[in-house]
Formats: sequence, C-alpha cells, structure tokens
Amino acid sequence: MTSSCAANSEKVGTACAVSENPVVVDLRKLKGRIWSGGSEGEPAAGDLDERMYRGFLAHGAEFLAAVKGRFGVTYYDAAERQIFLCRDWVGEVPLHYYLVEDSMVVANSIADIREHVGPEHFRYEFVRAVPHSHAMLFDSTEMYRVGTTRRRSFRVRQKTLWCDFAARISSAQQLSKENPQTTAGAGLRLALEGAVRERLESWPTQSSVAVLLSGGIDSLCIAYLAKRIRPDVVAYTLEAGDGGEDAVRAQEIAAAFGLPIRVVHVDPEEFAKDYPNAVAASEIYHLPNVYCAAGMRFLGRALQRDGVQAAFCGEGVNEALGDYHDWTVDDPRDGTRRVLQCVDDKVFAHVAGRLRYVWGRPDTGGRYNFQLGSGLAKHGISRMVKPMLGYGVQLECPWLDRDVMVKLVPISGEEIERVGGKPGLMAEVFRQDIENGIMPPHFILESRKTRLQDASEHGRGGFTGHLLAAGFDQSATLELFNRQFGAHLDSTLDARRLTNCML
Repeated sequence: MTSSCAANSEKVGTACAVSENPVVVDLRKLKGRIWSGGSEGEPAAGDLDERMYRGFLAHGAEFLAAVKGRFGVTYYDAAERQIFLCRDWVGEVPLHYYLVEDSMVVANSIADIREHVGPEHFRYEFVRAVPHSHAMLFDSTEMYRVGTTRRRSFRVRQKTLWCDFAARISSAQQLSKENPQTTAGAGLRLALEGAVRERLESWPTQSSVAVLLSGGIDSLCIAYLAKRIRPDVVAYTLEAGDGGEDAVRAQEIAAAFGLPIRVVHVDPEEFAKDYPNAVAASEIYHLPNVYCAAGMRFLGRALQRDGVQAAFCGEGVNEALGDYHDWTVDDPRDGTRRVLQCVDDKVFAHVAGRLRYVWGRPDTGGRYNFQLGSGLAKHGISRMVKPMLGYGVQLECPWLDRDVMVKLVPISGEEIERVGGKPGLMAEVFRQDIENGIMPPHFILESRKTRLQDASEHGRGGFTGHLLAAGFDQSATLELFNRQFGAHLDSTLDARRLTNCML
C-alpha cells in the first residue's frame, strides 16, 4: 500500500484516495486474523501487509508456509515499484484484482471492483482471483504510451506456490500405507480442537461469538468444541416456512450442549424476494452455492442485528470426505423428481478427486475459474464467506485449517466406507466424548443432512422448493448473474453443463 492509502484502515467498502502513483486501490479490508507464525519477522497486527511482504522477500515460501490462519495481503512497495499479493492456503479470504489503465484494483469482492471502475468500463472476464496458496509479485515500473496518454504496465515478476497441499496429501497417504494400524480418530480430534481454540482465542473476550448449527454433523462438531472452550458462545439456526427436521435437530443439539440458540425464521416469499441479492452477494452462479448463499444472507442479517462479530461454521467436510450426493428434489411446480446437480461418486471415491474439491486445480491447467479460483476458494468461500461480508460478520471455518484437512483428505474411500461413512468416522473421532456420556451418539450416527438449504430428503422443509417454485432454477440464476456482472454465460448450455456430473 502507499502510505497515503486510506484502505490501510479497517473501514469497510471505502475506496482509498488516489496517490501520485495510483498502483493499488484496496476497496475493502477483510484480511482475516493471523494468530500464530513460526518464522523470523512474524506478522503482527497493524502492519500485516508489509511484514508479510518483507518476510517473503527475506525467507521466501518457507516464511509464508510457517504462518497459520487466514489472510489476504496486498502491499505496494513504492521504492521498488512492485506489488505483493498473497492469499492463505485454501483461500478463506476472498481476494480479487483488476487492471485498469495505470492502476491495479484489489478488493475482497468483485462488486466493489465493479463499483470503483464503473459499470460502463467494467468487464467481468478481466477480473482475476489471487490464487490461494500463492504469493505474487508484480513489477509496475514500465510505462507505455496509448495515443496521448501514458499507462503503466504490470507484469508478474514472481509467482510462488508457497503451500503445496497436494504434496502434503501425498506424503500423508504414504505415511498411512507404512503405518496401516494407525487411525485418523485421535489425531483429527486433537487437530480440530486446536483449530477451534486458536480461532476463538483470536477474538477478544468482550466480542460476541456465535456458531451456526445446521442440524448436521459438521457444525455439530464445531458447536460441541466451541462450547467447551468458550462457554458464552451462542447458536443460530435457520428455519424456512413451516420448517423441517433440521431446525428441530439443531435445537436438540443446542439443548444437549447447553447452548442458547436463536431460530431465524424466514417466510418463503422472503427467500424469493431476496434471491437476486444472494446471486450478487455470493458472486457465483452455481445453483447449490447460490441457494446456500440465500440462507447465509438471512443468518448474516440476524447476526448483525445481534452484534455478533464472528460466526463459526462446519464448512469443508463434505468436500474433504466426499459426502455429497446427487441433489434430487421434488419440484413443486409439477411434482416430478428432479436432479438439480449430478455428483460423480467415482471422483469422490478417490483421494485425488476429493483433493480437487478442497484445494482445487492449479491455475495453469484443468477447469480453473480465473474470476473465482478453484476448489473451496471458488465454491465454499463464495457461498459462505462472501454473503457475510456486507453484514460485517467474519465467518470462521475451523475444518479448513491445514492441520485438520491434511488428516481428513487422505482417508481412503475404502476406509470411509469401512467405518460407516462420515457418521461412523466422526463417531470414531469423538469416541471418548461419546463413551463419557458427553456427546449423544445419535446426533452423529442418525444424521442425514447434506445441504444447508434442504431440511429433509428431496428438499422438503427447506427453502429449495420455495426458490424453485419462484422459478429460480439454474438457467434463471445464470441470467441474473449475467445482468448483475456483465458476464456472458449461456443460460441454456451452461445450465446443462452445471447440472451434469462435472467438477
């Protein structure tokens, strides 16, 4: 950052002043908290950007690999005329950049970039996501002339993969083969509790912290650990229309753990009315993600009203363990059974396939989305984190910690099936808690929940049916996205592509 840039403050949604060398404009700061490091020059609050930059220059990838936490870093070195962009290992902090004339615009949301550039000049296809697990140095010294104006050129001087998560998974798989008697249970329990504790302790004791309870296993585990570590945590759950099994189960879980819980009730018409805002807030067009974002917006609104600053959730486990299945619902428009998304079980059966869902593909190959990134940086962060941005709530995703994911993803499909799928695995992880009578086993073993938006099998009781009844299918969602962001997706062909069994 230039020293005159107002975006060094934590003010949300504000463009910084243009300096005499307008190289980086950071419109919104959601850098996230870094709660521990391990290298000389450990990042500290207040000067995070520069210390990350200087640490990288001095120690390279090893410095960044030693930093724990989520972060998005932007720094302009005026003396060297170079820009440093860096993003955490899985992309928990959304971060995008855009080149316009002689400036680089950096922001946590595409909408902020569009607003700053101006809708008449903005081109969605020119947006780039800062690749997660990467550090980028841009050289901005050269100038060139276009007609009578001089413009600055930006060239990637160095691009460093500082976290090779695929290599870590490969090593973990090899270690598992050499020690077949070891199980994931105890190690995963320890890693997850450590991740929840670090994130909780990064928030001041006077801050208001919540946990989002969907009624499923993933958030249940986080709620259980969070309550044990920080007794004042409060639970929130979502109920649509007449409700369904999920809200009831969430309240049962909260009662068992001694958690105060607030049920956020939403009328079906409200979901339909707010759906275009869900597309805009999530900045993604994949139907399951936007449907999830629709619910997250109502949760975010309630959290903001109650003064909650951080909300813990169970994001990431389904991708890591391959616990997604075909998204089949009863279409309220004609009563037919309809597949909204086909999931390729063969991909999820293998570690390599689940690795792609979590960490994604490199931006040099495969189906990489230049605007959104890959893996959970593209899907999970869009549907979960981004809808919270406008409400000033930081979403905490402890399952996405590297130490946790490196234990989850390498578990073979055969092992997951042998222990009884995700319920069986989590029962093993929390075996001691169950045996001690602290964790009711039926909450885990009888859970059937997969998606936030569906309260029961085939979408009954959730808000999927309400949104379908209002006509918001995949094709309509693509049309909304095109209008809002000036994109050029084909509402027919892309709808068919996204519904099929594809990554």
